[in-house]
Amino acid sequence: MSLVQSNVFFVVAGIHGGSSGDGITQIVLNILEIIIGGSLTLAIFVGILFLMISPLRKRNRARAFLDALQLGIESGQTPEETVRAIQESGEHKLGSAFEEFAQHVTRGQDVVTALRATPAFLQPQVRGMLESAFKTDNLAAGLELARQTVTPGVSRSRATMNYGILFVFYGVHLLTILGIVSGLQVFILPKFAAIFEDLGIGATVAPMPFGLMIGATAAVWGLACAFFLWADSSLMLPSTSKLISRVRLRLAPWRRKRCRYRFSLVLGRMLEAGCGETEAVRNAAEATGESAYMILCSKADKALADGMTLPDVLTRYFDPSGELAWRMESFGAQQDYTGLTSSLEAWGRYLDAAAFKNEQMAAQITSTVLLLLMAGVVALAVVTFFTPLIKMIESFTIW
Repeated sequence: MSLVQSNVFFVVAGIHGGSSGDGITQIVLNILEIIIGGSLTLAIFVGILFLMISPLRKRNRARAFLDALQLGIESGQTPEETVRAIQESGEHKLGSAFEEFAQHVTRGQDVVTALRATPAFLQPQVRGMLESAFKTDNLAAGLELARQTVTPGVSRSRATMNYGILFVFYGVHLLTILGIVSGLQVFILPKFAAIFEDLGIGATVAPMPFGLMIGATAAVWGLACAFFLWADSSLMLPSTSKLISRVRLRLAPWRRKRCRYRFSLVLGRMLEAGCGETEAVRNAAEATGESAYMILCSKADKALADGMTLPDVLTRYFDPSGELAWRMESFGAQQDYTGLTSSLEAWGRYLDAAAFKNEQMAAQITSTVLLLLMAGVVALAVVTFFTPLIKMIESFTIW
């Protein structure tokens, strides 16, 4: 039984005057339907919250690991020594995936190889940034960039608050409206029908399209929750296929902008450290954690091998606006990429602000649609309640 069917099945059955039938039995059945439908709705609501909390826990574990790794480096330990010390403490609470990762390190593998062997431990974005940090021999800067990725800033905190309003506020209101409509259909309208029958009035209590309105509201709310969770870049949900990755980047411009931000920062650090263009582009694409970027990376590798310049490749495949390309041209003309990362960080702050704007706009549009749908359901409830009263007054006047 689906959410809409279980919650609003009872609202599509019209209640007509003059045919009360087994009234008590019908009321009991309707109450059971309300309880079952409400339980299913609550279960789905809790499931959505779990889907949101689970990736947040993984993100917090990644941040705790990066903090410990940074402390170990500042105290003069190698990353491998730090990992072994964390495992030996036995109180890390980083999950079973860390245990598997630490076992690879204990057997003699370096951190990068161990990370590739245990992809479930860290998110693809964090893993890509750590790999680029080890290749540039500037591990401290790479760790700081990875920590920024798993540490939500002001814009991410505000977006999380918007999601909370969307999930909880409108979810509670939807359940409240379901309760009101249920009480109206189960208790109020049968009373009007009985009164019409006792008074001998030929009028009937016509059913209202509650099923359509509540079903549409529940569908919009559920789809909005699923979409925003799916497209939220801070949750770092992995792309299960190349097609899904491309669709997600196309439908969620805020995720596309934040991926471009991470791509540009890692690319700048790699070039500034003296890495080759092909290697820098590949590591930057891996740091986004998107399969779609890896497809573009393969095309970019071929274009670079055919003699196309890096700015032209970036404009064609990664940044059609050309903002990234002209920054590369200005530094590439001097054959010196020193200071490129600082320039890209300034541009990245603009991208983050633009992404937050797109995210806010989508959330506000969704909230407005939900508010209008819920207002329509309330208006129908008011009309359904007062229509029998008006008919009764008119019959008294005629009599």
